[in-house]
Amino acid sequence: MVYLSDVYILIAIVVLAILVIVLVIEGKQMKTRPTRWVFLAFPLIIAGIVFGENRFIGYGLMGAGIFLAFIDPLPRLLLVLIGQWLWLSLSQ
Repeated sequence: MVYLSDVYILIAIVVLAILVIVLVIEGKQMKTRPTRWVFLAFPLIIAGIVFGENRFIGYGLMGAGIFLAFIDPLPRLLLVLIGQWLWLSLSQ
């Protein structure tokens, strides 16, 4: 018997896999390519979905993947903000 939750898990895995494939293909043409953190975050999120029956492991893996995806752009964002602050302070 196929449960509805199994169908949702399968749909989520397929959508995330398609997203990873698009990132890999389009990443070669993009100016800023996805970093290693992004490619580590996707499998963690997928593993969190797959092991979702054990809530501790499922939520832990998913949380780790979301955390890595969240901190990935922070160094570049901080560099831009510091650069803008320096530019404004030196131009006065």
